[in-house]
Amino acid sequence: MERLQRLQEAYIRRRLDRPKTKSMSPARWILLGFALIILLGTVLLCLPVATRSGQHTSPYLALFTATSATCITGMTLVDTWTHWSLFGQIVILTLVQIGGLGFMSFVATFSFFMRRRIGIRERMVMSASLNLDELSGVVRLTKRVVIATLFLEAIGAVLLSIQFIPQFGLQEGIYQGVFHSISAFCNSGFDIMGEIRPRSGLTSFVGDVPVTMTTSVLAILGGLGFYVWGDLASSLLDRGKRRKRLALHTKVVLIMSVVLIAFGTIAFLLCEYTNEATIGDMPFWQKLMVSYFHSVSYRTAGFVTVDLSAARETTTMIGCALMFIGGSPGSTSGGVKTTTVAVMMIAVHATLAGKTDMNLFHRRISRRTMRSAFTMFTLGIVISLGVAFFFMAVDGISTVPALYESIAAFSTTGISLGVTMQLSHFSQLCLLAEMFIGRVGVLTLGLGLMTRRMHESKYRYPDANIMVG
Repeated sequence: MERLQRLQEAYIRRRLDRPKTKSMSPARWILLGFALIILLGTVLLCLPVATRSGQHTSPYLALFTATSATCITGMTLVDTWTHWSLFGQIVILTLVQIGGLGFMSFVATFSFFMRRRIGIRERMVMSASLNLDELSGVVRLTKRVVIATLFLEAIGAVLLSIQFIPQFGLQEGIYQGVFHSISAFCNSGFDIMGEIRPRSGLTSFVGDVPVTMTTSVLAILGGLGFYVWGDLASSLLDRGKRRKRLALHTKVVLIMSVVLIAFGTIAFLLCEYTNEATIGDMPFWQKLMVSYFHSVSYRTAGFVTVDLSAARETTTMIGCALMFIGGSPGSTSGGVKTTTVAVMMIAVHATLAGKTDMNLFHRRISRRTMRSAFTMFTLGIVISLGVAFFFMAVDGISTVPALYESIAAFSTTGISLGVTMQLSHFSQLCLLAEMFIGRVGVLTLGLGLMTRRMHESKYRYPDANIMVG
């Protein structure tokens, strides 16, 4: 801790010695890093070696794919297996891994191997990318995140490979297992099942319990958030006389995750129970498993085991709500985040109950956190509805598919009803912008509102009341 303080003081002194030099904030470093990764991925995917046909891919298609992979969305204009060669698929998978971990965690990994000293600026960016409020322990947490990620992805790859090898053969089965394990943990939704049938997703494994459960568990773990991992590990592994209590953030994330998974499972099951185009003809245990899988997938993963374009409209709207909420802060998933919705619910309850403070588990939620939650939620609504209205006006897409497509891009879930390829190029560029905002924009805005230093006003105006309600 003392060493970190000395580093911070030295960094501040260096900045004071160069007052005219402008330094980018951690949020801007994150934006620039993701933009550069997308640009590099676009260049690599344009190469002839990246396609099965050996021909150049148009920069537009390469840009769309690279953005979708880096922003771990999974929306595609072409089938991943059919269009891209092994080289192209590895590029996509690498972009997914970098996008899931965050580019700064990926860069820090090389620093660890090179035994390079990580300075205060790098620590600030790492802290911002992991959605932390302090610099203390950020390097140690980043190491644990990288190691835990690789460990969990390796376990998932082994379990999936065991199921894929009998169908695809040894080498191809292992490759399929590795690809889908990384894709599931990073919540990207990319698949290479086009070898069976283009754009089929995981529909060929709708009744396969090991594949369904492994994929969904990886997605849940990736969507909890890296801070939650560390807090759970510290609590479970603490052998002292007084076990460390879970942080309020961890409790909220776990409760909201369980509630949303349970709600999504029950809602999907009830809405689609008699729909023969989805789960109507399945036995009850399989209906329950498919409902659970899509409850998880709607919020984070982006995989499908049934044709969701044939789902009922009520199911589609429930899917929109789950996608919009998404996963948790500092995770591999998008959306406005579970904690944002939780804070809003607490604020609403406090207002209706006539309470001046928002309390949870004997802790008071700050008004600053409440303002940040409402800001992020409002911006998410405005962006999603705005793009959906644009689809309706320009491309003539009906209301529900347009809203669904917009939220799928903003939340980086990527589950599409087949509308993506029907959109004009300009509308598809709007999807690209939503993907980028959903992965780094809302996160960066949240970090800017919740972690930057607040400046007290030198004076305050008189209070005034505005009638609401």
